[in-house]
Amino acid sequence: MRQRLLAALIIAAAIGVLIPIAARAQGHPDFSGTWVLDHVEREGGDRPMRGGPGGGMGGGMGRGGGRGGDRAGGEGRGRRPEGGPGLEAPGAVVVITQNPGRIIITRQGSDGDMITYALDGTESVNPGPRGGQMKSKAKWEGAGLIVDNKVQMETPRGNMDMKMREVRSLSEDGETMTVRVTSDTPMGKMTRVLTWKKKTE
Repeated sequence: MRQRLLAALIIAAAIGVLIPIAARAQGHPDFSGTWVLDHVEREGGDRPMRGGPGGGMGGGMGRGGGRGGDRAGGEGRGRRPEGGPGLEAPGAVVVITQNPGRIIITRQGSDGDMITYALDGTESVNPGPRGGQMKSKAKWEGAGLIVDNKVQMETPRGNMDMKMREVRSLSEDGETMTVRVTSDTPMGKMTRVLTWKKKTE
């Protein structure tokens, strides 16, 4: 009798531990879909840049991303999806595919310009700006996905390392994705907030 009671208590305790874990796992937002960059704001009072599906790539952020960005409207090397290591212009489109193990972000019309983040805490290595390399670690924190990036790139003044943190979140209706990007650059800390709208068929 005591053995049965003990077994029942152990099973109940295991269920009590596993259910919350499963619930938290199922509570992660799903960023999958096609997203159009609506506007970009620089924290500190910059006026937002707005665009839409027809906004094109012109009128970009220029060199707003420090040495890692490209000139406005340019399709040159180093342009990365959604304002990660490089900054996008309003009207940019990315396609996100997500599964329990990873999230893949592909910039539309870029011939495979893509970054991948592992969601199990392991390090991911992606191409960085200016032919450099980006090492990333992603983790869930509440309803947000936090990605810490270490960017290594070559500049006319020599090699440069830059740290960057992305905090990605989803609105309750799933139609708006916000990405807050904070970069430690030689010019100081820069933070931009990118607001994406989900593209519907």
